[in-house]
Amino acid sequence: MIHSLYHADGNTRSICSNDWMQVLSDGGFKAAIFDCDGTLVRSEHEHFASFVSAVGAQGHVMDAAWYNSRTGLDRSSILNAFAQEFQLEMSVDQAISDSISAFIQRSHNVGPIAETVALVRNLQGVLPMAVGTNAERDVALASLRAVGIVDAFDHVISISDDVRPKPTPDIFALGASSLRVAASDVIVFEDSPQGVKAGLKAGMSVIEVLDT
Repeated sequence: MIHSLYHADGNTRSICSNDWMQVLSDGGFKAAIFDCDGTLVRSEHEHFASFVSAVGAQGHVMDAAWYNSRTGLDRSSILNAFAQEFQLEMSVDQAISDSISAFIQRSHNVGPIAETVALVRNLQGVLPMAVGTNAERDVALASLRAVGIVDAFDHVISISDDVRPKPTPDIFALGASSLRVAASDVIVFEDSPQGVKAGLKAGMSVIEVLDT
């Protein structure tokens, strides 16, 4: 059972994963958008390993604590911050490409977050669903395939769609548009502060998944 917070209509209340279906029913939501990493899948170790590999190829070392404090940010923001903060001579574009490749190669190690994956399977064919992620599309698809739910989603909206990353609302706004529903009719599932902020800015209700 997962502890979570339900943000709707300017209010926040504590709920658990056993309450999610009731919240969706009571709210009359017409679509759901799920973040990927940390919400649907456990991928933090593989992501960090892919960053370590990419910067290591250029002779640099990334500290785990430094990386963990930026979880939820997009790849470009993390690698640009790393290069700038430590004044490194590093090709960020190459590190981005290398880290994507490294993650995809390791994606078989990604595991499901049982409660949210169970919810997706219960909603499949019942409610239109999309993934909205700061990851690249190929990275997200690799994770979704690893846990066997890629076919559950009508759309995968990602940083690859030429939209600004969370915490801007762009990814979720595009998700609602792709699902052909009003933002107010969408429930978002998110684990990161950036994602929660993005969902609320988009005019959606948000279930913040806290303890995966």
